[in-house]
Amino acid sequence: MGYKSVCLECRKAYNNFIDLDNHKKEVCPDCGKSMFFLSHLFKPPKRTDHKKWKVVKFLVESGFNYYHTYTMIKPGVYMQMGKYPETMKEAEEFVKTFCSIRR
Repeated sequence: MGYKSVCLECRKAYNNFIDLDNHKKEVCPDCGKSMFFLSHLFKPPKRTDHKKWKVVKFLVESGFNYYHTYTMIKPGVYMQMGKYPETMKEAEEFVKTFCSIRR
């Protein structure tokens, strides 16, 4: 399964097929900063869409790496949290709602 290495500074994403047992931290080939390792579910916005990249950065820095995310409703019963938000207002509400549940 593929994953993405994402530079939040340069707003670039690279597809990877990574051996999770031997994965090493990657740095951006352009700016040299650490890249984030995100799920194949992440669909990067266009490089010029600064608003959407701001949302991506907020979510990633809040601990959401675009994996399938579930929350437990009651013991043994889980509900998928839904799609990841696309606006900052939605992202703030998403983090407020699900960050406390996840931890």
